[in-house]
Amino acid sequence: NPTSATLPPNAAQIANDPTLPAKARADAEKCLGVNAGTFHIVMANQLGLMKKGFEFDKTRDGQIWNQPARGFTSQILSYSGPTATSAPGTVKVALVQSSIQFADDTDYSWAFWNPTLKGMFNNNTPDPAFATEYLLYSKMLINQGDETQINAYPYNIIDSANYKYTLDLDANGNIIGGDWLTLDRPDTLWIMQPHGFEGNYKRLGEIYTPANL
Repeated sequence: NPTSATLPPNAAQIANDPTLPAKARADAEKCLGVNAGTFHIVMANQLGLMKKGFEFDKTRDGQIWNQPARGFTSQILSYSGPTATSAPGTVKVALVQSSIQFADDTDYSWAFWNPTLKGMFNNNTPDPAFATEYLLYSKMLINQGDETQINAYPYNIIDSANYKYTLDLDANGNIIGGDWLTLDRPDTLWIMQPHGFEGNYKRLGEIYTPANL
């Protein structure tokens, strides 16, 4: 929105300045992010087989939005032969469309997912004090033009990202690569592993461990 108050006063000048370096093409090697085949394997194994979530940066732009993935749906749209960008050994290419669900962190949804705040909810209904705060927040969004109505909490705590990509399959049907078709795609995938107290904090374990038995 070029009229947005959040843009700098010289936004139009910057946008039309021919002397500024052009950004790298969207399909440039350094802009590809995680490979589409890798993404599908991680998603299918972590969520589908292991029933365990993972974190992912769901967009490829300069901002980092790490979200916890919790479920997905995938559909094979068609099959075709190898292309010029297919991985070596590809005998068939699958066109896939997937939707991955994640816990959103907007509109106070962080409170719903935070395990230390479970006492604020009874059968998914927030206590009066929280409801009052959320109502004030909702009215603020309406006045700013971000929302048109007050939505009952919890609202939009589960969101989804939709991706279309190809999967390179070898003679045994194994995924050996892939290519993104949608401009928006995940940047990184990661898992946070639990760690004990280490280094200068090692002695804290002598207090923490007995207290949590």
